Parts: sequence; C-alpha cells; structure tokens
Amino acid sequence: MFVVAASIAYAALEPGLGGDSARYLLVARNILFNGCVSISDPQSALCAAHWGGNQFPGYPAFMAFTGLLAGLKSTANTDAFIIPVIVLQSVLSGGAAVRLGWAVKRFSNSSSIGLICVLLAGLSPLHFAWSRWLLTESLSISVAIWVLAELILSLHERRLRVVPLAVALAIGFFLRYDAITLCAAVVPVAFVIHPPWQAIWRGMMIALLMTIPIVAWSARNVAQGLSIYPVPNYGLGHGRGQGYYGWLTIWVTDLYMGANAAFPAANRRYSQITLPPQAYLDDQNREVVNELLRRWAQHDGEEAPDWVDAKFHDLAVERRRRDPLGSWLLFPVRRALYIWLAPAYSYGWNVELGDRARQLYGQGNWSGLLDFAFESPGKIVIKMGVALLHLVVLGGFGLILFWRRSNQINAPNLRPIVWAVLAYALTRTVFLALMGQADPRLSVEVYPFFEIALVLVLLRQYDSRQVTSLGTGVGRR
Repeated sequence: MFVVAASIAYAALEPGLGGDSARYLLVARNILFNGCVSISDPQSALCAAHWGGNQFPGYPAFMAFTGLLAGLKSTANTDAFIIPVIVLQSVLSGGAAVRLGWAVKRFSNSSSIGLICVLLAGLSPLHFAWSRWLLTESLSISVAIWVLAELILSLHERRLRVVPLAVALAIGFFLRYDAITLCAAVVPVAFVIHPPWQAIWRGMMIALLMTIPIVAWSARNVAQGLSIYPVPNYGLGHGRGQGYYGWLTIWVTDLYMGANAAFPAANRRYSQITLPPQAYLDDQNREVVNELLRRWAQHDGEEAPDWVDAKFHDLAVERRRRDPLGSWLLFPVRRALYIWLAPAYSYGWNVELGDRARQLYGQGNWSGLLDFAFESPGKIVIKMGVALLHLVVLGGFGLILFWRRSNQINAPNLRPIVWAVLAYALTRTVFLALMGQADPRLSVEVYPFFEIALVLVLLRQYDSRQVTSLGTGVGRR
C-alpha cells in the first residue's frame, strides 16, 4: 500500500501530459462514450474508423475503462480523465511490484528479499515518476515487471508459465510495439528449464496465444478499410511526414538533436527546424537540404506539401547508398550508446529544462547552456542524482556479468535470470537503434530487470546463509 500511496501522491501533485497524450484521450473518449475506436470529435459521434492511435489501442482502452469506473459522463471534459488514470495506473504499478516481490519470495524462500524487491520495483527513481504521465510508460513498465515475475516463478516451479506470459506479452504489445522485445527474456529461461524440444514447443504456444488478439485486431483494421498496422501520425497531415522522419532516423543520435528537428515539424513550425552538422553528407548535400527547408518554411502552419516527403525520401535513399557504414552501423551504435548513457535525462521527473535548453544544445552553445542550467539548481541536482543512479545500476549489472568470485553469478539458479536480463537489454537496444529511436525513455522498461538481477546477486554475496538456496524452493530450516 505504501508503494501505491507514494506513487499516487506524487503523480497527483505533478500530473504530466505530452507527446501522444491528447491522441490517447481522444480515442479513449470515443471508446467510452461512442463505443468506437476513432479519432473523430467525440461530441460529433462520427466514429470514422481508426487504428487507435500510432500504436494498437491498448492505452486508450485502459483510459476508457478508467473513465467508466470513475463514472465520467461528459465527452467534452478531458481533464476529468487525468486523476482517475493516474490513480489506476499507480495501483497497477504497485500490483506488479507486489507480484514480483511474491515471486522472488517463493524463489528465494525469503520474505525480506521479496520485500526489498517490492520496494525496488515500486519506488526506484529510474521508473517511479512515470506513473504521473498520461503516456504508456507506466503500464509498459508494469507489464515488464509482470513478465519478470512470471519468469522467476517459472524458474521456481521448473515449468515455463505459458498462459500468464502470453497474456502479459499480448497486453504489452497492445500498449506499445516495442514490448515484442520482452520475448527475448523468455528464451534463456525456457531452455534452462526444459529440454530443447519442450522449450521450443512452449515458446511456440506463447507466440500463438500472444498472436491471437493481435491478428484479430489486425483483421478488424482490414475489415474497416484500414491497413493492417497503424500509419504513424506525425502532425504534418494525414499520412504525411514518413519521408522526413524516415530521413531523420538515419542520422539522429540523441534526443535533443532529434527534438530540434522533429518537434517544430510536428507543430508545423517548419521555419524553426534546426539541424546539426551530422545531418549533412557534404557541402553539396547541405545546400540541397537547406534549400528544401527554405522552401518548406514558406508553409508554416499548413499541412506538409506532398513534395516534402518525396524529396526527403530521396535524400534518405541517397544517404544509405552513399554512406551504408554510417547509416546501418555507426549512427545506430551512437544511438544505442546515447539511449543507455544519456547524462541529463529526467526519467519522468518534473525537471525538464524546456525548449530553450534544447535550442542551446542544438547550437552547441555550451556556456549559454551552463548559465541557463544554473538558473534551475534544484532540477540540476535531481538530474544529476538519477543520472548517477542509472550509471550505478548499469555499471553494477556490467560487473556481475564478469564476476567470478566464489559461485555467485555461476550459480545455476541465478544464471538464467542474468541471461534473461541480458537478452532483453541487447534485443531492445538493437531494435530501438535500428528503428532510429534515440530516446532514453524507451529503455526504462529494462531497468527493473537490471535492478532485480543486481539485488539477487548482491544479496547472495552479502549473506550466503540466507540466500544460498535462491531458486531451490528449499530454504533454511
């Protein structure tokens, strides 16, 4: 209860809306009040068919269910959703943490270790603050913690828990596509518990059960005259922006650089787009790109013209042809490093420095950025604190990978947990980097895995009498 109460208290004090929040609310209101998945004005009840946003409609459906529980009646009042959604997703976050703690208790035969894991999963500064946002992060983190709990229970029971894992993975996919990377964590555990043929069979069963609702929703899309999967909405007009944003995904390597190029376009302030030197292949390419941006700037406030996407698509094709090493390897590696090592990320806390900081960073104005940062010392302290914590967690997990003292990490019951964490982290890193994503926000689901693995290994080392039997289900007598 303490975990849930703390989460609700902070979230209610500083609720956050941003990114796709408005789109989620729009779809949620249509689901709740009109019984349809649509981005039409809910008050019009037009219900033009839609995929449910830029992803599957898992989060809007959750918001609609929350509104139903809260007894919301007005289609016009979007603010009425905020507190109920924050409360319920905080409750679910706490529930996931308790589920994990219970799994660890059974696995370790230790109530104290289970309690430590509950507190860590529920209150870690690296993911605690996301419950205040009307975004998918809070539920995505909860699903990741749930999957970890089911894997630990699977190790304890010596049987892969097919149905709970399939349900959790399907829910995760309906929230966000990148939940598919959680499947990588299942593989090492399956092959440790079962002979190869059984591991493959159970993995196939999980995949089949997980796929059923995905295929069903995709069939609905086709039946409604839509494509199988959503066409992303970049704010440039229906179906527009894929060429420009596809070009960005080649060379963008950090969040703020991407923001200076992407946010003005999404808000149709094309004249405010700024690009760093790495956006250009050479001086000739710079001239071509800048001339294209100059022409585009004449359309501020309008939908992006059709020729914009076509031109940037051609530039992307040319870049990949002329610089295949950078496009497919060097820039993705730099993105991957940034995702995990970003020095000033906020991890959901209300300590963002805003557009001015992004502009100074994009201009390379380090002295101006430093002066601006010291105008908000409290935010800087919090940023430094979570940055240090995330480096400690990453560094600690890196160390246990090479730990050969005694039998700590080589213990058969801990090894599959570490392998599962490593498989998930690597798969997610490759997935995000090759998709052109450079936002550390998309890595937060992995931190509970790092933290729990690190705690289990360190507690075994700290008190071998208490945790020697981790995973055996025997315990001390």
